Amino acid sequence: MLFCRGWAPAVTQLVVSGGVASNSYLRSRLERAASRCGFTLHCPPPHLCTDNGVMIAWAAIEHLRAGGGVVSDLEALEFTPRWPLGTDISAEVERAWVKVPPMSP
Repeated sequence: MLFCRGWAPAVTQLVVSGGVASNSYLRSRLERAASRCGFTLHCPPPHLCTDNGVMIAWAAIEHLRAGGGVVSDLEALEFTPRWPLGTDISAEVERAWVKVPPMSP
């Protein structure tokens, strides 16, 4: 989040799902960190974060909400393992050496 403030200032949303989002401690710490950085944290309800099938359905709902269409020709469908949810900026983040301030409990 600290990196994104300089790299893409318009980005103010953090989306977390799966096991991290279902862990109440991690979720509360992420909420606090997001708030301090001026971000809004978005997580599916915890009871939806433990089942991979439900998470796939949630991703489909978000795809449709974003204007994506419904696939009707399954033969033409391309499957993408490890589906990217955005641009991978991990190399840029590593090079930036962002100093993270300590957070008290």
